[in-house]
Amino acid sequence: MVLGHSVCREIQEQRLALVTKALKETAQPIDDIARSCGFKNGNYLKNLFRSRFGMTMREYRERG
Repeated sequence: MVLGHSVCREIQEQRLALVTKALKETAQPIDDIARSCGFKNGNYLKNLFRSRFGMTMREYRERG
């Protein structure tokens, strides 16, 4: 583990980076962002995002 975590975790981190970018740069609906960033389940992403960033995706988008 060169990065200090698993490959799966790195993939998840890269997907979350795409999500945060889309939230900042587009008005795309959150469920569409979830699908376009490789998350099959929008609710899973919503829970993951909140646990990782301490806020909802809507709150993150509004803080811009």
